[in-house]
Amino acid sequence: KLTGIKLAPALRTIGRYAFQDCANLKKVETSRGLKFIEASAFYGCRNLETFIFAESVKLIGEHAFHNCESLKEVILYNEVSSIRECAFYNCRSLTKVELNCPLTEISIGCFSFCSSLKEIKLPDSVRKIGQDAFNYSGLETIYIGSRIKQIDYGAFTSTNLHTIYINCPNPPEASGYMVNYGAKKFITVHVPKGCKGSYQQHQYWRTFNIVDDL
Repeated sequence: KLTGIKLAPALRTIGRYAFQDCANLKKVETSRGLKFIEASAFYGCRNLETFIFAESVKLIGEHAFHNCESLKEVILYNEVSSIRECAFYNCRSLTKVELNCPLTEISIGCFSFCSSLKEIKLPDSVRKIGQDAFNYSGLETIYIGSRIKQIDYGAFTSTNLHTIYINCPNPPEASGYMVNYGAKKFITVHVPKGCKGSYQQHQYWRTFNIVDDL
């Protein structure tokens, strides 16, 4: 019964479905040299608690860690340029996410149903938060950088979100159902000093509680 893996430095790619449904797998340690974790590579590894990402990883494929219900933290480094859709879907024990990488998009369903994830700071490079990116997560607070342009439908629905920090002077375009209906009046949005007016004049953002103190 496979419970732990330490991958060799020569390995460049973990292929599609490579360890899918390895129910007893608890720890994976990767080595510098690994670049690609492909689609569904660890899908359904329900007891996987620890995954040590190498600093060389560039891509995490769609559904790569879907249903890894015991995974506790995700720490990514500067080389990661893409996390595909539903990569960490239903990682319900996930409490810590550090995205130390130049991502431009949080993909569709990326952290959906991560019910223990209460706070996240997105890289300043992020321009788009995709559909259902955090829906049904435990998210309470999110930090969004200065380059954000778009937040899609359902990104924060069915969460406990009460505080948004957006360090962007221009209000990003947002779907009318970015958060649950009626939830906006209970959410405080912190924006850069002097920018309260632009948010209050925006058709979508004006009904949030806007504070310009960043």
